[in-house]
Amino acid sequence: MFNQIVTSILGSDACDNLLQGKIIAVVLHQDSINELSPYLDFISNIGTVMPMGAGNRLGNSIEDKKRPYGIGIGFMIKKK
Repeated sequence: MFNQIVTSILGSDACDNLLQGKIIAVVLHQDSINELSPYLDFISNIGTVMPMGAGNRLGNSIEDKKRPYGIGIGFMIKKK
């Protein structure tokens, strides 16, 4: 289930990276945070807050395309 949710939010490349033990830094919309809430032991809040969408400095990620409006919160995600 975790893999399906991560893939829907961040794409299959991100999910593959997590399965290889890599850490992913990402800005998430509150709705995505809610979807990941059962897996909070996998994510760490890094306290960054920024606008979602193509105007943010992280570029136009899958999360930006899925939920391009509002404020995103920065997280580090690592599968244990």
